[in-house]
Order: sequence, then structure tokens, then C-alpha cells
Amino acid sequence: MKKFFKNKFFLNLRNLFGIKPSYFNINNLDENKSISDAFFWRVDHNFSTIFRYTDLTKYFLNENSELTLVFFDNKNNFINKVNINNESMISGEFNIDSYLLNNESCYGTFYVFHKINKKIGISIRQSCYTGYSFKKNLNSFVHGNIPVAINNLYKPNAKNTYGLAGYNLFINKTYRVQNYLGDYDNVEIMLMNPCNKKITIETNSSKFNLNIGESKILEMNNLKKSIALKSRCYLLRPIIFAYKNDFLDVFHG
Repeated sequence: MKKFFKNKFFLNLRNLFGIKPSYFNINNLDENKSISDAFFWRVDHNFSTIFRYTDLTKYFLNENSELTLVFFDNKNNFINKVNINNESMISGEFNIDSYLLNNESCYGTFYVFHKINKKIGISIRQSCYTGYSFKKNLNSFVHGNIPVAINNLYKPNAKNTYGLAGYNLFINKTYRVQNYLGDYDNVEIMLMNPCNKKITIETNSSKFNLNIGESKILEMNNLKKSIALKSRCYLLRPIIFAYKNDFLDVFHG
């Protein structure tokens, strides 16, 4: 019965009506799944991005897996896919530049999936670190945001499944950024829609829609030391870009 009530249909039903909702539509009893957080890239306005990854199957189980990085622009259009296979290494670093992104000079999202040639009886969530450099200064690192996409770890499907975040059918939820932001010169937030439906988002000073998988960078003008985000998504977690002179700090809200 436990497995029955944790299947996708009942998870969606609970979330839609707010009955003991789950933040993410993931059956934790499933095995051999590769779950990816939503990661952000940006190469706009003096930014560069790197990704520091770990082969989690190698680290925990001494089994090599191939990593696939899938890139999208801010309108959720597919840009590129990269396969990484470091059999001799547990971790590595990958540079994300405009050449890789077909000369895109903006921002967007990417996802990281593992592929292994045997069943291992567990599922893996990839939530490694993305580093952002502003004006060629030192990178500021932040780990993956929230789990958004899934595929099979063993014999992956042709298509990944996106939009794992839960949402309420009727009621807006408020997400408050738990950081004091009043000492910075400027603050940006990067948001993406992690749900499998279009959502409306309201911030301190604006209201807008994001379609499935779309992302957006907002400059928080007239910031009053804190940020509140309203939407029907249960966990609309932003990435914060906080500036002080040429210093940049990047962190989760």
C-alpha cells in the first residue's frame, strides 16, 4: 500500500489539492533513477560559468558512470548536450562558454544525468557545484538548486522527464528568502519554473509568468532588505547574485 500511494498519480493528486503535499513528484521507493537538480549557467554581462562535478557512483560504489549535461536557454529551448566519461577520475571541472552554447550570450539552465551499465539498487541525485565569475574575479560557488528532472540510471530513456516540483491547484505559496540583503549595492535573483505547468510569480515589485522550464534573471530594484516570492509552486527557490563594488556573492535564497 505504501508504494501504491507514493506513485506519480497520487503524488500529483496530493499536491494539486494540498493534501499532505510533497515538494517534488519523486517516488523515493524507486531504484536505478538518475535525478538532476536544475543548474543555472550565465555568460552575460562579464560573467563566466564552470561546473564542478562528481561521479557519484564512482565515489560511493566504485562503479563508473557516464555523465550527460543537457543545456537549455532561458526560454527552455534545447541548445546542446555533452557526454563526460572520466573512468580514472571521481571528479572534474567543466567550462561553460558561449562556444559550447552556440554563441548564446545570455543565461539558462542545464541538467546532469548519470548512466551506468548495471542495476545498482539505488537512485542518485546530482547536486554538485556551479561557479560564477564576474569580471574575471574568483568564482563564487553554489550547489544545485532543486531536483527538477529524472531519467533511468540503467538503460536511460530517449527523453528525460522534467518538471518534478509540486504545485498547488488553488493557493499561492510564499517563499521568503532567508538572507539579509540590505548591505549590497545590487541584488539579482535567478528563477526557473520547476513545475510541469505554467506558473505566475509575484515578487516585491513585479508579476510575471514562466512557462515550463523557463528561467529569468530579475534585478531587485527598491529592495527592502528581504525578498518574498509568491506562486503555486511549493518550493520556488531562487539563486541570489549579490554585488558589492566588484565583489560577487552567489548563494541559495
